[in-house]
Amino acid sequence: MWRPSRQDPSGILDDGRASSASNEDVAMANKDEGGGDGEHHGKEKLRKLMVEELREETMSSCSSSETDKVDDLNLKQCASAGEAAILYTGLYLMALGTGGVKAALPALGADQFDPKKAKQLSTYFNWFIFSLTIGSILGVTLVVWISTDKGWDWAFAVCAIALLLSIFFISLGNPFYRNNLPKGSPLLRFLRVFVASFRNRKLPIPENADELHEIYQDKEDDNLHHEILQRTDQFKFLDRAAVIRRTEDDDNDGSNSGSEWRVCTVTEVEETKILIRMLPIILTTIFMNTCLAQLQTFSVQQSVTMDRDFIGFEIPGPSVPAIPLLFMFILIPLYDRVFVPIARRVTGIPTGISHLQRIGIGLVLSAISMTVAGFVEKKRRNVAIQHDMVDSQDALPISVFWLGYQYAIFGAADMFTLVGMLEFFYAESSAGMKALSTAISWCSLAFGYYLSSVVVEIVNKETMNSRDFEVGSKSSNNDETNKNKALISKKQGGNRAALFVYATEGLENMAFIAIAVSLVTYFYGYMNYSLTKSSTMLTNFMGTSFLLALVGGFICDTYLTRFKTCLIFASFELLGYTLLLVQAHRSELRPPKCVDNINHQCVEATTGEASILYVGLYLVALGTGGIKAALPSLGADQFDERDPKESSQLSSFFNWFLFSLTIGAIFGVTVVVWISTNKGWDRGFAVCLVAVFFALLSLTFGKSLYRHNVPKGSPLLRFIRVFVASIKNPVIRTDGITGKWRVCTVTEVEETKILVRMLPIILSTVFMNTCLAQLQTFSVQQGTTMDTTINGFEVPAASIPVIPLLFMFILIPIYDKIFVPIARRITGIPTGIRHLQRIGVGLVLSAISMTVAGIVEKKRKNVAIEHGMVDSLAPLPISLLWLGFQYAIFGAADMFTLVGLLEFFYAESSAGMKSLSTAISWCSFAFGYYLSTVVVEIVNKVSGGWLANNNLNRDKLEYFYWLLAGLSVVNFGVYVLCASWYRYKKLEVPVVEKNDVLKEIKP
Repeated sequence: MWRPSRQDPSGILDDGRASSASNEDVAMANKDEGGGDGEHHGKEKLRKLMVEELREETMSSCSSSETDKVDDLNLKQCASAGEAAILYTGLYLMALGTGGVKAALPALGADQFDPKKAKQLSTYFNWFIFSLTIGSILGVTLVVWISTDKGWDWAFAVCAIALLLSIFFISLGNPFYRNNLPKGSPLLRFLRVFVASFRNRKLPIPENADELHEIYQDKEDDNLHHEILQRTDQFKFLDRAAVIRRTEDDDNDGSNSGSEWRVCTVTEVEETKILIRMLPIILTTIFMNTCLAQLQTFSVQQSVTMDRDFIGFEIPGPSVPAIPLLFMFILIPLYDRVFVPIARRVTGIPTGISHLQRIGIGLVLSAISMTVAGFVEKKRRNVAIQHDMVDSQDALPISVFWLGYQYAIFGAADMFTLVGMLEFFYAESSAGMKALSTAISWCSLAFGYYLSSVVVEIVNKETMNSRDFEVGSKSSNNDETNKNKALISKKQGGNRAALFVYATEGLENMAFIAIAVSLVTYFYGYMNYSLTKSSTMLTNFMGTSFLLALVGGFICDTYLTRFKTCLIFASFELLGYTLLLVQAHRSELRPPKCVDNINHQCVEATTGEASILYVGLYLVALGTGGIKAALPSLGADQFDERDPKESSQLSSFFNWFLFSLTIGAIFGVTVVVWISTNKGWDRGFAVCLVAVFFALLSLTFGKSLYRHNVPKGSPLLRFIRVFVASIKNPVIRTDGITGKWRVCTVTEVEETKILVRMLPIILSTVFMNTCLAQLQTFSVQQGTTMDTTINGFEVPAASIPVIPLLFMFILIPIYDKIFVPIARRITGIPTGIRHLQRIGVGLVLSAISMTVAGIVEKKRKNVAIEHGMVDSLAPLPISLLWLGFQYAIFGAADMFTLVGLLEFFYAESSAGMKSLSTAISWCSFAFGYYLSTVVVEIVNKVSGGWLANNNLNRDKLEYFYWLLAGLSVVNFGVYVLCASWYRYKKLEVPVVEKNDVLKEIKP
């Protein structure tokens, strides 16, 4: 029987392409070897020859001349330009959609909580990720199974249905949502701050903050709760943007002779500072997502070489990522219900630990997960060696659940970092950039995925001895008044409204994760792309999805409410899944299927086919990115941060947000992956489509309950104005106002400072997501070489990430209901611990997860060696559950870091940049995935080929995991410095007078 290999992670070649030899060839081989054992050796020799042939043939590129030979030679056709166009259009429509959703949906959920109620907001982000995890579990299991067994058209249909359901659920919650109102472009505000600070660079900065420009709302104005940010000492040069300048005309009539590009409010300046502070934070989380990208590719490849039998059911390779999702599914409730209460009693922080601490923990766990992944790979390869299966295409006698260790640890790391980033960016961002901040948090994933490809390429280039040994180769308006009126309304907001956000996130994430863990199979088996290109396409898609959260965050902070942003981007995602569904179902929109032939060449997708694919994919990426930026902020907006009770609920919101995310991920990597694998990709995409549709309906149903935020204009413009005004005001002058680009308010200045302070935090969480990328790739590959049978059921490789999801599923309620209350009593902090503390815990757990992953891999390889199965493709006699250790730890890390980031960015951001801050927290994933490829490439190049072999049993994956663990420790050290340097924002209650321009009054 032909077994999957690293060149065939999903067993695509099992359809008959494995052998082009005739019976005579087999007989001749048998004759050469003699009877009896000779027959076995002859078949083995023939199989090895075919494997080598496949390695060479599948590395060749397609050409038009080859296409002409299809009919005569039965060659595998490359996708035409039209076919490729369809593919790329569908893919990137999905990327666009998921990017927008990821930017808006977390912010929408966070908007349901009073910003002062850090406890509720923190819980929200936890359960937001929990719902994301559940969706992921379903995606990498059910949807992957559908795409594998029923066809990709069915799988895409499932994804489309999932999105339809997601839209349905978000619509159902429309009456309950506290909907934010767009406050103008935050980017424009940032730009104005920079311009005004530059133009005022010669003006001195007054020592008295009352001399800086600020605008308070009129008593008759609807904007009774206009957010005013207090001036901070960081980035004082930006304060020049709020320095008031006077001209002779001003002295005569007191009129304003300038424009908003000459003077900004302090709030705009501080909003820009917030963004600047956020950037290092998101950047430090990129590498973690690079590790995540590796886990989503190499671990899947590992899993296909392992025993994936589970209770008589063979786990599809793309379902292996269900393992970390299952750990997250378990860990998130534990974290939110157990750890957070306990930590809250100790630290007095509503969230148990601070956002940055949570992110940091995730980064540490990410490093540990990579280390463990290395050990597990070492173990898997040893099993192959011991069983003389190094070059065998049979599954190794080692369970795919060995990958669960690295996946579990990274799942914990992801739970800490992802939630920590989302919460951090939402909390820290101003009200006018909540969604944009949320989108920025997703950028860590985007850059992590992008970096992942670079890492792999560099590692390959530096370490490979020949091309055959490449890693992954084939061998204005009402401003803020309406929002705050809704915030004080007892009929709106609160946990009732957040429930719709949870459902929306869970369903949407189920669809997104389902395809994320199995698209390599679709690219390779259906679109005829090489495995290397397929892996790169996946990591680029994942990175773009999280990076596009910035677009959704910017839109809902500037122009639209978070609710409307989620609806729009969910629609993009629906369209993307629809395109993918149609292409998967209609064979004429895809390149011809490969058939048995001696040369084994396939026709690649045409331009049109590729266009459909890419448009569909990146519509999904755009949709999920926008939702990830807006939805957490929308949910957090339902809790009033100024209300002690709701502030506590806000912390829980983020926990349960992660919990819903986890549940969705669990279903995604199990049910949806199974559907995609066993029923077809068209059915799998159909499930995703239905899920997103019901998610949209769920979001809509809660509309009447939502507290809607009011867009406050572009936070980016405010940031720019602060910088410009600070540069243009080097000399102090307070006798006149010359415009927003000359003078900014203290709030604008502090808003900018917040951003500046946030940046190191998000940057320091990137590496954790790089580790996550590794668990999503290498650990899955490990799982395929192990015994995937659990009680007679063979676990699909793509469903392995369900392990950390299950841990998160358990940990999030424990954290929110047990740890947070206990920690709250001790620390007096509504969230139990501070956001940064929570993030830090996640980073630590991430490093531990990488360490454990290396140990598990060492164990797996030892099994291969002991049983002489180093070159065997048979499953190694080692259970897949061994991978549960690394997955469980990383799941805990993810619970801490992800919720910590989401809560941190939401709580710390100003009211005008909540969504943008949430989006920034997601950027850690993007950068992590992008960095993942870079790390792999560098490691391969420097190490001499640790990951260059086509056989995991002969690779040095355990060394790679331990290297990631060491780098995660270094990254944690950087994070500690960034977190120590960070100063939490201060809010002021404005003095309401009838003047248009007032001074800020200190409490």
